[in-house]
Amino acid sequence: MEIRLSDISKKPCSDYYNYIIENYGINNYFNPIDVFNYMKSTHAEIYFDVFWLIKNCKLCNTLELIDYAKSLNPGYSKVSFLISSNEVCQTPEMVKYYFSLNPNKWDILWLKKATESKVVKIAIRKNLIRKRFKSILRVFAPFVSKLR
Repeated sequence: MEIRLSDISKKPCSDYYNYIIENYGINNYFNPIDVFNYMKSTHAEIYFDVFWLIKNCKLCNTLELIDYAKSLNPGYSKVSFLISSNEVCQTPEMVKYYFSLNPNKWDILWLKKATESKVVKIAIRKNLIRKRFKSILRVFAPFVSKLR
């Protein structure tokens, strides 16, 4: 994937902007993942920068960049923010990934209220049911094994 600065709706912070101008020029294409990989050394929580780009550049609303964001291992609260603020991330797959991070009940409630997406709300409901079912199975597993 390659984009230009003009593809981004808002100007990036000065660190990114200066790096892109110095290395690619104002109108040339660049790969944002290459830029993020370079900036990892100076930006501690780079997933916020990736989330920002996903939100502010239509060309970056791709599975490739979302998978890159996941590879940075953000916590569940960061993923809930990504889901709530980016329509492209409001999918059952992203909610399933979010639940795989074991969010606390307060964060789940926040996400449910923060998003208007029916898809997300249904996916949250399904994942909560699945989570409850698994906990019920854990409780009854010792009894079932004794019956065998």
